[in-house]
Amino acid sequence: MAVVVLTVAAVLGDALNFTIGRHAAPLVLRLLHGRWLHQSHLDATHRYFERFGGSTIVIARFVPIVRTLAPFLAGAGEMAYGRFAAFNLVGGVVWVATLVYAGALLGARSFVREHLTLISTGIVLVSLLPVAIAGLRARLAQRRTSRRVEPPPSQRSSLFR
Repeated sequence: MAVVVLTVAAVLGDALNFTIGRHAAPLVLRLLHGRWLHQSHLDATHRYFERFGGSTIVIARFVPIVRTLAPFLAGAGEMAYGRFAAFNLVGGVVWVATLVYAGALLGARSFVREHLTLISTGIVLVSLLPVAIAGLRARLAQRRTSRRVEPPPSQRSSLFR
């Protein structure tokens, strides 16, 4: 019964977050236009969710912070609600069932009860690794493209000689 109640809560919570993103994005775009948010950002978000939206909604459940942002951005990026709802339901069921049954199975073990803080910290750190790796890769890619490449001496104009 707990799995059913928690799944309903998780699915409804993300559905609300999606709806807020869908309706708040135009307002936020008008308020912050030109400062931090541009239409191009929303267009890029839309393209991302068209391509990777389903897997993002399911996987985001297991990544702290991302689980809060993904449904909002899916709404802001105008992901089709039917597609979002299907992946939201799958993600909600898998996430809740995994956590509830793993908690029931592992919580009965004395080692887990005695080291719960350490185990919880480890789980959070491991779940943040994909986000950290993606951020590092993006930063390295940006650094590579922003470096100015000097042409070889034979191709330089006479101004540089």
